[in-house]
Amino acid sequence: MSKDANSKNVNKKDFINIISEKTGSPKSTAEALLNATMQTIVSELKEGNKVTFVGFGTFESRHRKSVQRTNPQTREKIQVPEKNVVIFKAGKTFKDEINPSTSVAQPTPESSPNPISSPSPV
Repeated sequence: MSKDANSKNVNKKDFINIISEKTGSPKSTAEALLNATMQTIVSELKEGNKVTFVGFGTFESRHRKSVQRTNPQTREKIQVPEKNVVIFKAGKTFKDEINPSTSVAQPTPESSPNPISSPSPV
């Protein structure tokens, strides 16, 4: 994915400032709400629950079994331990906001040739 020259990384401090500005609340309140939200998501995932924000997306924890892999440089067999991984699946509304659809002109029946009704050159 290419990065726009004007884009920047937004860290937690920046995010707190943005929330504070958008809600008109003090930064301490915005920070407390963000921390509570993140802690709640983590604790729910630890319990095996999915966390869904309709339109935004779903956080889910999945268990990956231990597997044997080969180190490509040494050809040595290594055992990758089992672990839990966090999956985020973006919701439709979120995807649509990030990738607005471009309107593509569809051919009208009058302008598109119909191979069945067109006389064939013989």
